[in-house]
Amino acid sequence: MSAAAAFPSDAVVLGLTGHVDDDNPLWATLDVSDGRILRLGGDGGSHVTAGLYWVPAHRIAKPATGFARLRDYLKWLVDGGKEVYGVVLPLVFDIDRARDVEAAELAGFGQHENAGE
Repeated sequence: MSAAAAFPSDAVVLGLTGHVDDDNPLWATLDVSDGRILRLGGDGGSHVTAGLYWVPAHRIAKPATGFARLRDYLKWLVDGGKEVYGVVLPLVFDIDRARDVEAAELAGFGQHENAGE
């Protein structure tokens, strides 16, 4: 995610996609003018997270309590006004079901130049 390097060095950057085919998507509302994530979580948004995360080497904020899931920590960061940005990726598949593999193959992923040999 070389695009993440364009953001401040202490920012968290999430890969985002408009392709939503997930049982439990993590919705993000993105400010397209600067790439900042305005809202994370809830029932809708402009994109969903794509499972790619860029985090600084040092912890940017220490919560008072632990979180059961990474998505809860990320939402806490956004809600607290920390710098969390998004990079929109063209097409991302969450492969956790057999039908996801088929959908990715239909989209052209998994095809090889030498197919049919």
